[in-house]
Amino acid sequence: MKNLPLIMLLTYSFGYTTSVFAQCIEIGGQIKVNGRDIIVTDDMPVGTLLDTFTTDSIKTYQCSNVKNMTTGGRAYGEFATDIDGVRVYKTNIAGIGYALGINSMCGKMLFPSKGWINNLDATSTCWTSGSWNPITHKFAIRIYKIGPTGSGEVAMRRVGASHLFYDDTKSWAKENLVFLNSFKVTTIGNNNSEEGNNNSGGQGSNNGGGQGNNNSGGQGSNNGGGQGNNNSSGQGRNNGGGQGGNNNWNGQDNRDRGSQGNNNGEQGGNQNNNNNSVWPNGNVNHNINNNLDRNVHY
Repeated sequence: MKNLPLIMLLTYSFGYTTSVFAQCIEIGGQIKVNGRDIIVTDDMPVGTLLDTFTTDSIKTYQCSNVKNMTTGGRAYGEFATDIDGVRVYKTNIAGIGYALGINSMCGKMLFPSKGWINNLDATSTCWTSGSWNPITHKFAIRIYKIGPTGSGEVAMRRVGASHLFYDDTKSWAKENLVFLNSFKVTTIGNNNSEEGNNNSGGQGSNNGGGQGNNNSGGQGSNNGGGQGNNNSSGQGRNNGGGQGGNNNWNGQDNRDRGSQGNNNGEQGGNQNNNNNSVWPNGNVNHNINNNLDRNVHY
């Protein structure tokens, strides 16, 4: 009986020492998940799984004298939507979301859906009444289309953490944080607008079987079966079935002082069947059947 106090002291000391060292220390550090650049098309429906990024198995906890524990993890981020029962979170790029998957020593990769211990963003993956040493985790990040998408760089962000729960003491070990490294998203549209036939410069109208040439100085119309040339110094129209002569500003048979000269006959050049000259003070029509001298000056 003399040794009873000593025995009690030793028992208390052993129990205290055991409880002090019954713990798991986080050893994973900052866990980083590498992404890949992604191309998205407009016709992909919302909810499309665009890619999945995964890690290798990582040592997350070193334990001493611990039994009866549950492993798992949780997601961090701004909740966006549920896709197939999986909670999906927003990124900084419009229409791009992510989900975090967690796996530990037993079971399969699980994504938070129904929550764990009053936390909708968490999930448990594995439980033991004994002990693990070390404890490992593996993570997966799914990238989803959650709406009309933009383009740009998804910034590096914290997306989740490992969890370890002591069932006997109802307490938690410290987290190992999980980060998603940056990657680029490019959105490609499939609905390209058709090119119009009209350009922003001058416009030439071709209403017949021939061709109309329009140069930047003015407008040229071809309404017949022949060809009409429109040059920047003046205007020429060909309304017949033959070839129209060139309409130049200086020294010509068909002259235009205030408006336009019309060539309505056979082949032009040095000969014209009709010489219509429009003067600023009125209209004077001269019908001449003879050849005109090209060098006549008025």
